[in-house]
Amino acid sequence: MPILPKERAPRLITIRRGGSLTDEDHHLLAEWAALCAEHVLPFFHPGRRRVGRRG
Repeated sequence: MPILPKERAPRLITIRRGGSLTDEDHHLLAEWAALCAEHVLPFFHPGRRRVGRRG
C-alpha cells in the first residue's frame, strides 16, 4: 500500500517542479517537519538517546 497518493497537491510541490510552493516556503516546511519528527521520536524509540541534528 503506497504511503503517498499518486496525485499530490500543487501547494506542496515546489514551483520548479510544477507546483505553487516557493523554495523558501519549502525550506520552512521541511524545517517544521523535522522539528515535528524530533518531537515525537522518543515515543517510537524511548530507549535511544537524543542525537543532535547537523546543520
